[in-house]
Amino acid sequence: ISGMYSGAKKNAEVREFIMKNVDHKENRVREECLRLMGEPETAKSMPGVFDKILEKTNSDPDDHVRSVACSALSATEDPKAIPVFQKIIEDSSTKDELRQGCFEGLVETWTGYPYPKSPNKDGYELTMKVLEGKTRSKEMPPWRGLSKLGYAKTEYKDYDKSGKDWYNTAKAFYDKARLVKAVQAVAADDKAAYMARSESLYILKRLGEQKMLGELAATIKKQSGYDAKGLSESAEKYSKEKPE
Repeated sequence: ISGMYSGAKKNAEVREFIMKNVDHKENRVREECLRLMGEPETAKSMPGVFDKILEKTNSDPDDHVRSVACSALSATEDPKAIPVFQKIIEDSSTKDELRQGCFEGLVETWTGYPYPKSPNKDGYELTMKVLEGKTRSKEMPPWRGLSKLGYAKTEYKDYDKSGKDWYNTAKAFYDKARLVKAVQAVAADDKAAYMARSESLYILKRLGEQKMLGELAATIKKQSGYDAKGLSESAEKYSKEKPE
């Protein structure tokens, strides 16, 4: 099943096979089916795909499979996914792995690569709400999917038509300065998880905030956490590198 990416995009029989086996007794089979269903080109050609992925998100017996399912919801480009993401991410009783998968899916509703054809404003606003939350912890904000925020640029190379097309649509709601400010706050907060902070530094590099990274390196170096040294060194290193 993991080798059926091309076939699933092109062939209805393959898609029917995947839809049938997403209820397989083996966790790994269900997981691989959901990964294929999480491909936008496949999802848009599968009748009932949103409801089936939602079913797996809510009730699959395996937590890892539920996480993969929640991430896959974004591929459907169904706006009903946004309240699902919000409920799971904000629920304090949600297990971390499921929250991580849902946050990755949330980010992919409006940015990431491949760029979504119809970036979702509500997905952007919920992402910002999570990032701007003042009560950070080892669970919030989640780190999975954070790196994809580095694709939310405002300037693209001449050859990057998909990036330009994305921005032409997203610029109606996307505020890069707001994103940079929120990501900077996560990177500087020693209450946030190491991975969330590390990914935030990488995002700032990709978005061309090298001067800010130099300032963050000095700020983080003064912190006492066990991971402060490594994060400070990463910030310093990124501050001297060109944006990707």
